[in-house]
Amino acid sequence: PPRVLREVLSWRVEQTLVLPGGVLRARLACGAGVRAALVSGALTVRGRQGGERIRPAGGRHSLSVKRLLQEASLPPWERLQLPLILVGDVLLAVADLAVAADAAAGPGETGLVFEYVRT
Repeated sequence: PPRVLREVLSWRVEQTLVLPGGVLRARLACGAGVRAALVSGALTVRGRQGGERIRPAGGRHSLSVKRLLQEASLPPWERLQLPLILVGDVLLAVADLAVAADAAAGPGETGLVFEYVRT
C-alpha cells in the first residue's frame, strides 16, 4: 500500500523534512519560488484533504489541486504522498510542482524554492 501523508507537520525551512513518500527541502533563490518575506517561523506541511485550489504562478486561473496533479500526469499513489506547503491556512505551494501566484517571488526578490525528492 502507498505511504500516505496523513499528519499535519510544522516545518522550519532550514531543516530537511522527512515525509512518508520523500524528503522536502528549501533553498534560497533570487526571483524564484515563494517570496521569502512570507515565511517567518514555521510553515505547515500536510497532505491533500480535498477541495484545495491554487492559481499557479504564471497561470491565469485557479484550479483544483486534484486537476493540477492530474495534468502533471502523476500516478494516483504519488498524489496521496505529495506535501502541500502552507502559511497559516494559505496554500503557498504544492510540493515542487506549483507555487501560488500570490506568493511567488518577483524578479530580484529573495525566494524559497522547494525541492521534494521522492523515495
